[in-house]
Amino acid sequence: MTVIDLNALWAEVNAEFWAGRLPTPQLEFGQPDSEPVHAATRWLPGGGLLVRVSPESASVPGLNQVRWTRDVLRHESIHVAMGRPRVGDGHGRGFRRHARRIGRQLGLPAPVSFRSWPATVRPETYYTTIEIGARSWNN
Repeated sequence: MTVIDLNALWAEVNAEFWAGRLPTPQLEFGQPDSEPVHAATRWLPGGGLLVRVSPESASVPGLNQVRWTRDVLRHESIHVAMGRPRVGDGHGRGFRRHARRIGRQLGLPAPVSFRSWPATVRPETYYTTIEIGARSWNN
């Protein structure tokens, strides 16, 4: 498995889409508390934040783990930016607005479902492509 620096990926996502304004949460690989999901953002007592990324979802054979994890953190960054949801699962109007904005920056089509965005709008081979500098190849 590729060693993934969650803090470096978070800093990259924060700089690219939020101008560095988001707080840096505690980032870790581990099974999210709720139903089977790729990641979860939790607000901790005392005001801290925890973003937990499922190691199982990042360890599928043939998966470009860095691309996958970067997209998972893009999704979770919106939850951090939106703050603790008052109702629902946190994928309401504000979440959708930010997902569309980030998607436009990435050149992605408009999503129909936001629960697993941006994976739901990526080309089928996106997560199985190897990045080498500015070029990429399929596994």
